[in-house]
Amino acid sequence: MIITLLKNKIYVRHVNRCQELSVYPSQIKTLTTLRIPTDHYHIYRSQILSTLPCPMEYFFNSSLVQDFKLNQNPQKMKTILLPTDFSKCAEVALSYAAHLAVTHNAKLILQSVFWVPVYENDTSKEIRFKEDRFRNAAKTSIQEVQTSITEKYPSLKVEFVISNGFLADSIIHTAKQKHVDLIIMGTKGASGLQETILGSNTADVMDRAQCPILTIPENAEWNDLGKVLFCMDYQESDLEELKDLVEKVKRFGSEIVIGHVASESYTPEGEAAIFKAFKELVRERIKYQPISFKMMQNDPAKEAIQKYAKSHKIDLLVISQRKRNWFQKFFDKGLSKDMVFHSQIPVLIYKTKTVKHLDNLHSLIEMSEL
Repeated sequence: MIITLLKNKIYVRHVNRCQELSVYPSQIKTLTTLRIPTDHYHIYRSQILSTLPCPMEYFFNSSLVQDFKLNQNPQKMKTILLPTDFSKCAEVALSYAAHLAVTHNAKLILQSVFWVPVYENDTSKEIRFKEDRFRNAAKTSIQEVQTSITEKYPSLKVEFVISNGFLADSIIHTAKQKHVDLIIMGTKGASGLQETILGSNTADVMDRAQCPILTIPENAEWNDLGKVLFCMDYQESDLEELKDLVEKVKRFGSEIVIGHVASESYTPEGEAAIFKAFKELVRERIKYQPISFKMMQNDPAKEAIQKYAKSHKIDLLVISQRKRNWFQKFFDKGLSKDMVFHSQIPVLIYKTKTVKHLDNLHSLIEMSEL
């Protein structure tokens, strides 16, 4: 039995030896009592959604809806936002955005942001003149990019947005207004004061965006995301993020390595037991075959991750940005931002609002703590 939940609507399909049969309202009572195999749901979901001509609707009661939510797939990626300043760095990011959008049949939105300097003696007419000049220049440039990318990918749906304002504010506003599922930003490696200045906009977007962010270094080259390193820390959010990641990369046949940096907070035996339990949990809940696991040595997390990524030719690094208080933000930019500014490979950042260990591992973690 295959069931898909979309905006409170339940679509039901029965799959028997590759044959899809409609389910009628008269049959619904017997069907709602059956538990749906998760592996069937993952395998057939996209096919069913694309072939349903007139889906039958049915609203489950609240308890059944809650039970079903445990097995539902992450939302399909429909809209990708790419802010651009027309630099080489943005051009590299555009290549990733186009490939992802075409593969997922998603809409790509290009955004150009300009800011009009206003001086004390400027008249309203002069301000409007400057804004029109900036806007027309941005429009010319972004239309050239739109034409170029649609010629290369004829099936790609491309829109553009031109904004007057601060970069981070404009990106966040567009992401909310357009219901963006993924923001892709080009990044340029920097250090010291330069990192602080150049990285402030990217960091601001990372802090405020509600959707995942994919950052692309200027020297990166698209290669179908053959190998992905997903960094986890036994958090409840790890499994949900992993499900979403699988949805994003499975069409490329990507191999996912689930990595964890050994912690000094646990005994070696305890860490091994927790890691094994997490592996079993992933195997049970994530029905995607090309997944392996790696416990990295107890070096500083950034160095351990970078070392493994380089030696194993990782194409995409995936990390979570944990919610932190103002004190932590002021004195420490955090692992996610540190990785973004120093990584030589693309980094996908998920936003985690709460930090909570998986209930299945909670007792093991408590027993293993030093």
